[in-house]
Amino acid sequence: MDFNKIFSGMKNYTVIRLPEKYPNMSEKDIDILCINADYVAKYLRKVIPRSFGFVRKMGQKGNIHIDIYDNDDFIIKFDLSDSLNNLYPEYNVPDGYLREVINNSIHYNGVMVPRLEHELSLRWLEYDKYKEERPDKIKHLHYINKHKGIEFMRFRRIR
Repeated sequence: MDFNKIFSGMKNYTVIRLPEKYPNMSEKDIDILCINADYVAKYLRKVIPRSFGFVRKMGQKGNIHIDIYDNDDFIIKFDLSDSLNNLYPEYNVPDGYLREVINNSIHYNGVMVPRLEHELSLRWLEYDKYKEERPDKIKHLHYINKHKGIEFMRFRRIR
């Protein structure tokens, strides 16, 4: 699957936690923040060849999951979200932060990604929210620790 071709026409998005070996990756999901998840889901349906299976599901936090199959073989999941407040309701993430992250994203390796300080904030949220139940999320803390000296927002837990 040509991910760069897929992302080349996409608008108002940023890929968070971009897999280290993108586009030749072993990870099976791509997390996308976007202004309108429904629009991006429809865009993906349009640009992904019809020969691939395409399953759209609503996530429990209002996000959209798009699973892509080649015959019966799972290829990739696109996890689309247009609300950080739905993803992280227990934190004081300002309403405009998602748009700020997207509007200030940079082009990297054929895809839009957050600026480093935004990426660090988003990884910190993911780590802090799930650290007790998902020990694998320690990878986000390791990533953050590789970037000592970079200031970023740590959102306060409100619940």
